[in-house]
Amino acid sequence: MNRSAPTPSSLAALFILAVSAICFSQEPDSVFLSANTDFESNDFEQAELKFQSLIEKGLISSELYFNLGTTHFRLGNEGEAMLWMRRAILAEPGMPEARQNIEFLRTRLGFLEFDDSSLSQLLKTLPPGAGRWTGTFCLWIGLLCAAGAVFSNRLRRNRSGIAALSAILITISAGGFALQHHLSHRVDATNFSTITSPNAAALTAPTPSAKIVIPLPLGSQVRVLQTSSQWCYVDIPGNLRGWVESSDIKSDWPIATQNP
Repeated sequence: MNRSAPTPSSLAALFILAVSAICFSQEPDSVFLSANTDFESNDFEQAELKFQSLIEKGLISSELYFNLGTTHFRLGNEGEAMLWMRRAILAEPGMPEARQNIEFLRTRLGFLEFDDSSLSQLLKTLPPGAGRWTGTFCLWIGLLCAAGAVFSNRLRRNRSGIAALSAILITISAGGFALQHHLSHRVDATNFSTITSPNAAALTAPTPSAKIVIPLPLGSQVRVLQTSSQWCYVDIPGNLRGWVESSDIKSDWPIATQNP
């Protein structure tokens, strides 16, 4: 079933939904609310400056990233908008508003992006402690069943069944802890970057006169393999590689204070 893409006005609506969930200490919170007021007054330049000031203070918040991305969209900075939506997803993998906006920007910009399997997409929606909770619960139940089979006269009669159940539960527990390991490392985005400059392209060599491997639309995702002064050698969706000017890309994570 076809689903219509969000319009710019619906992006603003999602912005309002995001700001209601955020909570900082008193001073940052007042700056955040002031930036929200500027946005609602269509003073997007001031809103961007205030949101960015919070970023530079080291605040990590999916709502803050989302709102800054929405502000960049209203300013016409679509590459920056895509960057901050990705950062919102990294901070909160299950954030539906950011995912909806990414779908909108994907349709609008036609950028290149690494494929995500259905399983990966599902795992990204799980809370960070899901694997640990599952593993711990199943481990304790498995151990209790095993202990019961050993020490309880009633359970000894069905020792083989209890042993099988314990083995299954302990196996699930191991799987849960493996899942937790995956979840704890899913924000390993330090090598992934987003194209934020228009007219970017991957080249065959780190020089402007080199041949173009492929144009890289705004919002395209690349994986940095090597850096060399003003250039980065990158993986590109579609099993391609090439050199990209460092000024054309920004790392999806960590945030630091690298953004203007």
